[in-house]
Amino acid sequence: MLLADCMIRDVRTCSSSTTVADATKEMSKYNVGSLVITDGKTPVGIFTERDLLKRVVAQDKDPRTTKIGDVMTKDVFTVQTDEYIGNVNHKLAQKGIRHAPVVDQGVLVGIVSVRDLTRILDGQIYGLYFRKKDLSGDY
Repeated sequence: MLLADCMIRDVRTCSSSTTVADATKEMSKYNVGSLVITDGKTPVGIFTERDLLKRVVAQDKDPRTTKIGDVMTKDVFTVQTDEYIGNVNHKLAQKGIRHAPVVDQGVLVGIVSVRDLTRILDGQIYGLYFRKKDLSGDY
């Protein structure tokens, strides 16, 4: 299965000038663990719950005045829409990453999380176990 078939297309984004307080309100409102920081439609960073903990709370920074651009992960790891989900899952596991923006020719088109991939792969493995699915060539 290709990533384009299962990625989340409704990506929550913000600009690097957004305050941490506003960003976390957005994350809470939509129950997401990350926001993709964009410049136009290009991802330039990602802000995760871990960034909040390590770079804001643990550093005693004021979330009302701290800008996302100062505490986001700038070296954002992206994946392509035409990648197989098994390969993406492996890459994320190897890098210890839980959220990855999905791009098509550098343009943000979706997001995928380890939780999303685990749910899909578990369904495939469960179906294979009961011989209800043929995964040949699908990984």
